Amino acid sequence: MTEVTIGNGMTTSFWSDSWAGEPLRKQWPLLFEASRRKNKTVADALDDDHWLTDLRGRVSLDLLLDFVALRQVVRGCSIDPQVEDIFRWKSASGVYSASSAYAMQFDGSLKSPLRHILPAWAPPKCKFFMWLLLQRRVFTADRLLRFRMPNQYFCPLCRRNLETPAHLFAECPWSREVWERSAASLSCPAIRATDADDLALSWAVSKLAGTDRRAASLTILVAWELWRERNRIFLNTGLQSSDSAMEHVAKKDAT
Repeated sequence: MTEVTIGNGMTTSFWSDSWAGEPLRKQWPLLFEASRRKNKTVADALDDDHWLTDLRGRVSLDLLLDFVALRQVVRGCSIDPQVEDIFRWKSASGVYSASSAYAMQFDGSLKSPLRHILPAWAPPKCKFFMWLLLQRRVFTADRLLRFRMPNQYFCPLCRRNLETPAHLFAECPWSREVWERSAASLSCPAIRATDADDLALSWAVSKLAGTDRRAASLTILVAWELWRERNRIFLNTGLQSSDSAMEHVAKKDAT
């Protein structure tokens, strides 16, 4: 989390500090493991090439290649005994703060879609459903197949393709017609289906993140109604597996 500008090398760790880009222990883990003294400063390690005499163990081709690469880095390093090492925090200001340290913990991570779902005007069950949808946790046919559970395989709405979340809510012609009519009748063009809708369900994220609260709410509610209609058709047509059909008959006999 810090960047180091080498001066005299007296306070900089040879293996653990970022004086040569990434810490050397991360760039060359084999050499780090082979070193007997892992806590030396840069000044101590470069003095008479002590980092070389610290290496122990069997020599392999990978270790030799790493050694050559590190040797080039060390040769390019110069030490000025009159200047102290400078440590700079990896932030825009270069100054440490609790907020910058907290933000670094999430550097490179994906932001949760909940931040777009929670502010919407929709019942909690609809918001929870949308969260499951964006996590690909709704039990469409592809997910049922993965767990070897009974399913109808095809989309119940169009009966053309394997039912996946992306197909059911974005690609299915019947669903796209629902989005178009909903956008027209509710005067909300933001929820209209577009050609940008893709297999990654980015259509839902873009609609939730790039629109106002009303459009995000309508996105959730229309998706919920599509799911309810899918379940109604699914239950009325019955499952296509013989096991599920027998279970359905048994339940009817019991009642």
